[in-house]
Amino acid sequence: MKMNYRYFLIAILAMLTICLIGCKKERPEVKPIEASHMIYDEKINSYMRILSRPGYEKNELVTEYSFTFFSHFIKLDGITGRYYNYYQVDWLTDNNQLDYSYHVFDYLDGAERNYSQNFHPYHKLKGDLLTNIKVQIDYEYNYEVASEIILKEETVTYNEDILIFSENYAAKYENTTNEFNVKIVNGSAAEKGYTRYYLSFELKDEDKGHLDLQTWTIINDKVIPLYGLYHYQFNNGNYNTYGEGIDMLDEFQFDTVYCQINTYDEAGDEKSYFIKVPVEKKF
Repeated sequence: MKMNYRYFLIAILAMLTICLIGCKKERPEVKPIEASHMIYDEKINSYMRILSRPGYEKNELVTEYSFTFFSHFIKLDGITGRYYNYYQVDWLTDNNQLDYSYHVFDYLDGAERNYSQNFHPYHKLKGDLLTNIKVQIDYEYNYEVASEIILKEETVTYNEDILIFSENYAAKYENTTNEFNVKIVNGSAAEKGYTRYYLSFELKDEDKGHLDLQTWTIINDKVIPLYGLYHYQFNNGNYNTYGEGIDMLDEFQFDTVYCQINTYDEAGDEKSYFIKVPVEKKF
C-alpha cells in the first residue's frame, strides 16, 4: 500500500497548528497591578477605550460600560520577534470595588503587531461609576548585541484616573475654542430602538506624550459619561470611531456633548482643555 505523502504532510501541518494554537504559556498568578501614570513608552503603544451609556438591567436604569484594550508595537531598528505574552486590566468603581480581566496570548494572537480586544462588552459594573483603570502588558522581543541575538522580556504598566465631570468647571466649557476639532456625529441607525453616535478628533503637532479624553452629556438633569480614551499616545495620530460608535437607546437622545482633554508632554507637563460640542445630525 502506497502512502500519499501529500495528505501525510497536510495532516502533520494540521496537528502542528492545533498544538501551537492550544499551547499557551502558563498563566501567571493574577495580582492587583501596581502602576503609576506613565507618560510615554518607546517600544509599545497601548491605550484603553471606555464607552458608557444609560441602559436597563432588570427594569432598573443603570450605566453600562464597554472596555476595549488596544496595543501596537512601535517599529524600532534592531528589534525583532516581538510577541505579546499577557495583558491584564484592573478597574475600580466609586464604591471602591476592584475588578479585573486578563488574557494569556497563544502563538497566533501573540505575534500580532496590532492587537485589540473588547474584553468587557456593555454591562453594569460592580459600582455605579468607573473611577480608575490600570493596565499591565507582558511581552518579549529579540535584539542584537555583538552579532548575538538576545531574548528580552519586559512589562509595561500604566495607571489612569477617570476624568469626572465637575459643575465647578461648567463655566470653562462656554466660549472655548475647539482646538482638537472634536466632533460627535449622529451617523446612522443601529438596531431597532437605538441611534449610533461617533466620535472624532484631530491631534496637534505633538511628539512624545499622550492624552486622556472623556465626554459627557446631560439627560434628564443627570450627567451621563460617553466616550473615554485613556493613555492615547500622540503617535497614534488623529482619531475617529466610524464603525465603533455608541448605540444609544432612542429615549436617551441628546444634542450637546461636554469634552475634557488632558494632554501630557514628554516632560510631564499637563494641560487641560474644556470643549462644548453640538451633535452633528447626519441621520
